[in-house]
Amino acid sequence: MKKYRMLPVIVEAIQWLGVTSDTKALSAWISLNGAKNQFDVHDGKVYLLVNDKEVEIELSDYIVKGQSGNFYPCKPSIFWKTYEEIKDDQYHEI
Repeated sequence: MKKYRMLPVIVEAIQWLGVTSDTKALSAWISLNGAKNQFDVHDGKVYLLVNDKEVEIELSDYIVKGQSGNFYPCKPSIFWKTYEEIKDDQYHEI
Protein backbone atom coordinates (compact mmCIF):
# COMPACT_ATOMS: atom_id res chain seq x y z
CA MET A 1 0.00 0.00 0.00
CA LYS A 2 1.17 3.52 -0.82
CA LYS A 3 0.20 6.80 0.79
CA TYR A 4 -0.79 9.90 -1.16
CA ARG A 5 -1.17 13.58 -0.31
CA MET A 6 -3.66 15.89 -1.98
CA LEU A 7 -1.93 18.47 -4.15
CA PRO A 8 -2.43 22.06 -3.04
CA VAL A 9 -5.14 23.70 -5.10
CA ILE A 10 -6.16 27.35 -4.97
CA VAL A 11 -9.87 28.01 -5.39
CA GLU A 12 -12.12 31.06 -5.23
CA ALA A 13 -15.12 30.98 -2.89
CA ILE A 14 -17.89 33.17 -1.50
CA GLN A 15 -19.73 32.48 1.74
CA TRP A 16 -23.51 32.73 1.46
CA LEU A 17 -24.83 34.92 4.28
CA GLY A 18 -28.32 35.35 2.89
CA VAL A 19 -28.41 39.09 2.29
CA THR A 20 -29.38 40.94 -0.89
CA SER A 21 -25.84 42.19 -1.49
CA ASP A 22 -24.63 38.57 -1.37
CA THR A 23 -27.20 37.61 -4.01
CA LYS A 24 -25.96 40.36 -6.33
CA ALA A 25 -22.29 39.57 -5.65
CA LEU A 26 -22.78 35.84 -6.18
CA SER A 27 -24.73 36.36 -9.39
CA ALA A 28 -22.10 38.78 -10.75
CA TRP A 29 -19.23 36.45 -9.77
CA ILE A 30 -20.80 33.42 -11.43
CA SER A 31 -21.66 35.42 -14.58
CA LEU A 32 -18.16 36.94 -14.69
CA ASN A 33 -16.75 33.42 -14.81
CA GLY A 34 -18.75 32.55 -17.89
CA ALA A 35 -21.35 30.39 -16.17
CA LYS A 36 -24.92 31.06 -17.18
CA ASN A 37 -28.08 29.97 -15.38
CA GLN A 38 -26.17 28.24 -12.58
CA PHE A 39 -27.68 30.29 -9.78
CA ASP A 40 -31.34 30.84 -8.95
CA VAL A 41 -33.48 32.26 -6.16
CA HIS A 42 -37.08 31.13 -5.81
CA ASP A 43 -39.50 30.37 -2.98
CA GLY A 44 -37.17 32.27 -0.65
CA LYS A 45 -34.39 29.73 -1.16
CA VAL A 46 -31.15 29.87 -3.12
CA TYR A 47 -30.13 27.13 -5.52
CA LEU A 48 -26.99 26.34 -7.47
CA LEU A 49 -27.16 24.19 -10.60
CA VAL A 50 -24.61 21.40 -10.12
CA ASN A 51 -24.36 18.66 -12.74
CA ASP A 52 -27.84 19.52 -14.07
CA LYS A 53 -29.42 19.29 -10.60
CA GLU A 54 -30.53 22.15 -8.38
CA VAL A 55 -28.71 22.05 -5.05
CA GLU A 56 -30.01 24.27 -2.25
CA ILE A 57 -27.45 26.61 -0.73
CA GLU A 58 -27.97 26.91 3.00
CA LEU A 59 -27.04 29.89 5.12
CA SER A 60 -23.26 30.00 5.79
CA ASP A 61 -22.41 27.51 3.00
CA TYR A 62 -19.45 28.41 0.82
CA ILE A 63 -19.85 28.44 -2.94
CA VAL A 64 -16.59 27.23 -4.42
CA LYS A 65 -15.34 27.64 -7.97
CA GLY A 66 -13.42 24.45 -8.77
CA GLN A 67 -10.38 24.01 -10.96
CA SER A 68 -12.49 23.17 -14.02
CA GLY A 69 -14.66 26.27 -13.55
CA ASN A 70 -17.60 24.44 -12.02
CA PHE A 71 -19.35 25.77 -8.93
CA TYR A 72 -20.43 23.72 -5.92
CA PRO A 73 -21.64 24.37 -2.35
CA CYS A 74 -19.51 23.35 0.63
CA LYS A 75 -20.48 23.26 4.32
CA PRO A 76 -18.32 25.55 6.50
CA SER A 77 -17.04 22.63 8.62
CA ILE A 78 -15.78 20.83 5.49
CA PHE A 79 -14.53 24.06 3.88
CA TRP A 80 -12.24 24.94 6.80
CA LYS A 81 -10.88 21.37 7.01
CA THR A 82 -10.04 21.50 3.30
CA TYR A 83 -8.98 25.11 2.65
CA GLU A 84 -7.12 27.91 4.34
CA GLU A 85 -7.33 31.56 3.37
CA ILE A 86 -4.38 33.03 1.51
CA LYS A 87 -3.50 36.70 1.31
CA ASP A 88 -2.90 38.41 -2.04
CA ASP A 89 0.84 38.66 -1.33
CA GLN A 90 0.97 34.87 -0.69
CA TYR A 91 -0.62 34.02 -4.03
CA HIS A 92 1.33 33.34 -7.17
CA GLU A 93 0.33 31.23 -10.14
CA ILE A 94 2.36 28.17 -10.87
